[in-house]
This record gives sequence, structure tokens and C-alpha cells, in this order.
Amino acid sequence: MLDGSIPYGFFARLGPRGGPAWLPRPATSLGKWGLLSWLGAFLLALTGTADVAAEGRLPGLAPEELTGMQFSLEGISSEGSPEGLTLLFRDEREFNATRTLSEGLPLDNFGSYTYRRTGPDTATLTTTSSNPGQETCSTLLQFTSAKGGTYTGWCNQGISSTGHFQLAVDDPFCLSLWDGLSCATVANLPQVYLGAREESTATTEVVITNSDPNPSACEVALLFHQGTSEAPAVSFNGQLMDRNLFQATIPREGAEIVTLTTTDAHNLVTGAVYVYARSPCTAASLHVQGRSLIENRNSGEIDELLSVAGQSPRDWLGDGDCRVLTAIFGNGRNVSLASVTAQPGSAAPAGTALRFRAFDLTGKLTGSPSSLSLSGARNSAEPWEFDQPRIIEMCLEIPGTSNYQTALMAFGSKGTSVRTQVTAESFADAYRVGDLTAWSAASSAGN
Repeated sequence: MLDGSIPYGFFARLGPRGGPAWLPRPATSLGKWGLLSWLGAFLLALTGTADVAAEGRLPGLAPEELTGMQFSLEGISSEGSPEGLTLLFRDEREFNATRTLSEGLPLDNFGSYTYRRTGPDTATLTTTSSNPGQETCSTLLQFTSAKGGTYTGWCNQGISSTGHFQLAVDDPFCLSLWDGLSCATVANLPQVYLGAREESTATTEVVITNSDPNPSACEVALLFHQGTSEAPAVSFNGQLMDRNLFQATIPREGAEIVTLTTTDAHNLVTGAVYVYARSPCTAASLHVQGRSLIENRNSGEIDELLSVAGQSPRDWLGDGDCRVLTAIFGNGRNVSLASVTAQPGSAAPAGTALRFRAFDLTGKLTGSPSSLSLSGARNSAEPWEFDQPRIIEMCLEIPGTSNYQTALMAFGSKGTSVRTQVTAESFADAYRVGDLTAWSAASSAGN
């Protein structure tokens, strides 16, 4: 079993968590990570149910989305050795899988998938492995409960199976906001300022606009947090809120403006703002924009007005996601990065880091600056000290298989002996490790 081959009888031995012996048992075994036959006939059927409990959509049992769902299975191999499997459905219709044997290193696989809800209680899931051969598997799902049902699956190599599937879900953070009712993360602001800074006072405004044409109103919640720990108590529109959680209802075509302040007269408080919407509203229903206003207490003059765009789920970085930034350095100018976990309370796995490559303005690779470790806690750092403009590629690297994601923003600064001005920077490109890009081409060509 150390070569990664997986006999078809493997999951017949899973017992209560894996269900009955569904799969055929030919004498041959799959080659190293010929995994999609196995996934298509078993796990891909299983995952078709994953979002049911999280979404809780009515009517019907079939979920709308699989994104962010993660499964951990434990079993016994045909040789009697303990084995485990973690399968994760990521954004951009991609999946990652890790299988761990009792002996040997974890085996990884990844690929793409499509999912379509075909009826209140039915759905179709299709996956394609990114490994050589690119095997494709399709599975028809029939939900008989919110946590399971029956399936029929087949792959392009002629393998088919039928059986039962069972759901295992870790509820996302936002399910605690409305007594277990489904909701969605709309956006987050990785770094905002509140309170005293020298002779100035900072406040933050968050503007939420409801552009969804269907529901008559959207219920929303704002959370001020430090990422992996609670933040100091702050006021929302002049009122202290339990758990730093503010809730409001925004009518269709309406908006809500929420001003965050702190009563701490001596310290500057920095944190992240998370914005949620209760179903049937989604991340696409609302537009979020924030700004931190820093005002001189003595003169009343505005020292700084920093605009912070809301980072929606499509902006978050998972394992292997990359961003490119073109920035000006030197003569008092520098760039900082602000990051925070996309899910409050979710710490980054040990070893999570942003890896960098730097290019000059002609596209020539100039080096690989030191990586930046991420913990999930709200963090601000200036990882570079260049003396001239640079194009910087940054890619998130997470050990193993994890659904951890981070929200990331870049800020450019210009400092003088009198004051420093900060402004939000935009990314020039977004892609995944291994994709062909202008910068990967320049690097491989040795420019």
C-alpha cells in the first residue's frame, strides 16, 4: 500500500462512517492516484450532500454549493492498515484531496469539478483529476435526508457504482449568528483603525449597499475581530454590542452606514471587520466599502482618509493562490501587507506562508525575498525594503490539505519628516501556482 494504490474493496471496510460495501472489487487496483474513479464512485457522491446542513435552503434537500466543504474519513485498508482521507472543495471549482496511510507519507491529488442542483432533492457532480490521464467521473445524487441519500456514479474508464452516501460537515462560523440558520460571508476589511494616535483620533465607516433585486430586504451582521481572537470592545453607531456584533436589516435598494469608534482615549485599536448576510441573501447581494478617518483632535483637520475595499470570498487566497502587485519603493515610499483569516477563529496551519518573487519593470526576475509567515491573526507587515519600483508576485503556501483562506490587502505609504500618507494598492493579476502567466514565462525564459 506504500505505493499509493487503492484497491476497490477499500471503502467496503469503512463501517458505520463509510456505509455499506458499495464498490465492486476487481482483482486489479488503481494506479498511483488514479483517484477519480474512487472519488467519482464514492466521495464525489458523498460530497454532493456536503452543503446541505450548511446551506439549509428550502424547499428541498439538495445544496446550492459545495465550496468550502471539507471531509475527513478514517478507515482500514485491505491489508488491515489504518488510513485516512481529507477532501476539500475550494473556490474556483477546484478540489484537493489528501490520503494518509499508517506507513508512509500523505498522498495528494487535486483537480476541478462542476456541480449542478437538478431538482429540490437531486444534483449532478462531475470531477476531473489534474493528474496525468485527467480521468472524469460523474455522479447523480438523490437526497433522502439533509445528511444523506443514494447515488449512481460512473467514470470515463467504464467504472460505475451505486450505493448510499453520508454527510459530515463542519459548520462555518456564520451559522452561529442567526441561531443556526444559513448565511454567507459577504466581505471583510482586513485592517481598520479606531481610537487615539498621537494627537489624532481614528474612526471607521462601513457602507453596505443592498443591490439584490429579489428579497425585499437583507439581514446583515458586522463583526469586529482580531482574526484568531476577540477584539477590544468598540461602539457601533455609538452603542456597545455584545461580542462586537452589530446586526441590521437593509431594504432592497437601500444601504446601511455603520460607524465604529472606541472609548479608549489613549490607544489605537486595529482590527478586521467581517460582514455577513442571512439566507436568502448571498455574497452577491451586497456591496461593502470601508474607510478609516483620522482627524486631529486639536485643529479638527483631517490627517488621513484611508479607503478600504471589501474583500469578498472571490478575493480570498487559499493554498496555491497568487497575486501580483506593482509598487513604488524608495525616497520614503514603501508597501505593507495586511492579512487576516477569512473565517474568525480559524488559525492558519503551522508553516503557512506567503512566498515572494520580485521583478523589475522590464519583467526581469531580480530575486526571491524572504517569505512572510501567517498565523491567521490580523497582521500588518512591511516585508520589503527596495530602493526602486518592483513587480512582486506573492503565493500562499499551506502545508497539507486545508480549507484555510486569508484575506489580503496591500497599502502604499509615503513618509516625510512631518507626516505619512497611506493609500490602498490594487493587485495587477490573480492566478494559481502552475498557471502560465507573464511572470512565470519571464522567469522560465531567464530574462
